[in-house]
Amino acid sequence: MDLVCKETVKKVAWVLIEKHTGLGSDFHSSKRVSQEETTVPSKELRNKVEVYVTHLMKRIQRKWIQKDFMRDPAFQKMHYYRYSNAEVSCWYKYLLFSYNIVFWLAGVAFLGAGLWAWSEKGVLSDLTKVTRLHGIDPVVLVLIVGVVMFTLGFAGCVGALRENICLLKFFCGAIVLIFFLELAVAVLAFLFQDWVRDRFREFFESNIRSYRDDIDLQNLIDSLQKANQCCGAYGPEDWDLNVYFNCSGASYSREKCGVPFSCCVPDPAQKVVNTQCGYDVRTQLKSKWDEFIFTKGCIQALEGWLPRNIYIVAGVFIAISLLQIFGIFLARTLISDIEAVKAGHHF
Repeated sequence: MDLVCKETVKKVAWVLIEKHTGLGSDFHSSKRVSQEETTVPSKELRNKVEVYVTHLMKRIQRKWIQKDFMRDPAFQKMHYYRYSNAEVSCWYKYLLFSYNIVFWLAGVAFLGAGLWAWSEKGVLSDLTKVTRLHGIDPVVLVLIVGVVMFTLGFAGCVGALRENICLLKFFCGAIVLIFFLELAVAVLAFLFQDWVRDRFREFFESNIRSYRDDIDLQNLIDSLQKANQCCGAYGPEDWDLNVYFNCSGASYSREKCGVPFSCCVPDPAQKVVNTQCGYDVRTQLKSKWDEFIFTKGCIQALEGWLPRNIYIVAGVFIAISLLQIFGIFLARTLISDIEAVKAGHHF
């Protein structure tokens, strides 16, 4: 290698000197040339020759490494990663950033909506109101989803842009954990349907007791009953659990022995919702209830809704799973790229 470089340097030096001094082939011969017939190269010219030769030697060395050294059988056994590209893939990097910016913005929206709802109810000024609620505040679920989405979106965005392996591994691990949790919940819900049914009944009955305590909880139950045309967990009698709708003699509420308006059978002729349509309904004969209100329980309604919409539910679950798998793939690929570059596998 040294011999090749030396010979090449000599040839380049002679060519440059001949070009700038006008010397011919006599310069190479053993014949002496008089001082009058030659022009001594200037210092500037010698510097140019040196720079050009240095640059050429580097090119020769790179060519030698690529062509000669890589032909060595010992070198061919070595592992190297994407020789032609020594940078992290911009495709994976910015695709993962775009993937996460959507979830980050969605998390911001969820957090904003939840905090706004709490401020309207005065919870931000008195957080003990959350603990005093017997049922489950829907805003808490919104905030939990918002925090998770915001955290993961932030970690994914910053990790992708800054090529931070720690943040990317956190994002990837969290997505994997959520994916398996969803899968476990789906499998357990299918295998233990009776247990799920009992938990849902307890959840619904607990929220019936707190129906008038929280406006968000009230809207959630009303939406569920109207959408599924049901009333109570197993029937209208479940509203005896609420102090306002209880039929006992101790209750002096105007809603006594009634049900919420969301239990009422809608009248197509009415353009305005009658919020008092459920008053005193349960004081009448039980055989006449179905003329005014829904008599089917919401648990029974949901059990009938699921088989009718099994393809929609399966499609949503598969779509969410594919999005998560795609995010895991992008994160793992980017992590591998960054680790390969840092490990010096590139030349």
